[in-house]
Amino acid sequence: MLNYSDAATLTESYRIVLRRGEIEGQPDRCDSVKCRSLAATMVKDKHLFKDQNYEKLRKHHQKLESLFIDPYFPPSSSSIGNYEKIPTGIEWKRPAELCESPRLFNTRGVPKTITRGQLSSAWMVSACSILAGVHELCHKVVPDFRDQEWDQEKKSKYAGIFHFRFWWFGDWVDVVVDDLLPTVDNQLLFTQSCCDDEFWTSLVEKAYAK
Repeated sequence: MLNYSDAATLTESYRIVLRRGEIEGQPDRCDSVKCRSLAATMVKDKHLFKDQNYEKLRKHHQKLESLFIDPYFPPSSSSIGNYEKIPTGIEWKRPAELCESPRLFNTRGVPKTITRGQLSSAWMVSACSILAGVHELCHKVVPDFRDQEWDQEKKSKYAGIFHFRFWWFGDWVDVVVDDLLPTVDNQLLFTQSCCDDEFWTSLVEKAYAK
């Protein structure tokens, strides 16, 4: 899934956005005017990857009471990538199959510690660590994060779909993914949060790999 030779682009893209917003080195604050300007640019320049509209797809699957499976990035070996050693016994599982109460962001806040799985890229761990340290930027890459969050009281409305935005060659690109993640013995294979019930890093990585 995540054999990307150009993964450095992701980390550098975030650094560029940080410099343009002049918030680098200030992980806990962001000038409101500059943040609004960046947010406006994000909306203005938003593009839909594979022409997939998150809201339409989510409403469609909520109506059908079914969980989304992404036809453009299926839960199969083709989405894993080319590695010399790929573990056997890979199972694609949704977060609700891995813990009792999954979260996009843990209620304790965005952690600053990201850990690698068997097949993780150091570049992705670095990029997610940057995001974890700058909450305002993290919430731009993970738009509408409160609306996307699991609602434990309305599980029937959960459609197994998320979307993320990446600054790519001068534009924000909106990428839709399902929540199926590759595991071996119930352990995630790729980048993950140190909080077992938190999945934003794993889903961001999947969206970027797509």
